[in-house]
Amino acid sequence: MLWGSNVPQTRTPDAHFYTEVRYRGTKSAVVSPDYSEAAKFGDIWLNPQAGTDAALAMAMGHVILREYHLDRQAEYFEDYARKYTDMPMLVRLDEKDGHLVPGRMLRADDFKGNLGEANNPDWKTVAYDEASGKIVAPNGSIGFRWGEEGKWNLEEQAKGTEAKLRLSQIMEGDHDEVVGVDFPISVVRPRATSSNAITLRY
Repeated sequence: MLWGSNVPQTRTPDAHFYTEVRYRGTKSAVVSPDYSEAAKFGDIWLNPQAGTDAALAMAMGHVILREYHLDRQAEYFEDYARKYTDMPMLVRLDEKDGHLVPGRMLRADDFKGNLGEANNPDWKTVAYDEASGKIVAPNGSIGFRWGEEGKWNLEEQAKGTEAKLRLSQIMEGDHDEVVGVDFPISVVRPRATSSNAITLRY
């Protein structure tokens, strides 16, 4: 999928990779409001009106989450989300104008003893490990990249032990409280519709 870059025109040194994989059978979709040089190579050209691509991306994300995470749990999606995204990482809820809004990600230094992380605990995001039933700092966040040997790779491990990061507390029913969370999305509509979130006490 090409989105946000007209590769044959603006990234000429990389353009040959695109044409070569097309000859080898790769299918491509191009998202561009105009019929660009990239669009002519695509199998599918999706031309949203200029300025609406953010809404298109949000809609795609909604469909993916709905069909592969909420309505049913697809093994491939869950495995990918655990390994390659920050979806399992826990987020702090902050109060603003009497409403709860998503804050920053929780880090090891938010917990007593820094979860045993001596090196850069303020840069290590945390998640809930289903295997141990504990909050852990899985390998691969930015805090592991300085001052430690061999911990650059994103892995489903914490402290050298295999971990299975939980993607949702509310779906597992393992939580203390369910609360509404506001997601401000524009200046025109200062309050978006509420979603459900949970609080954990450890």
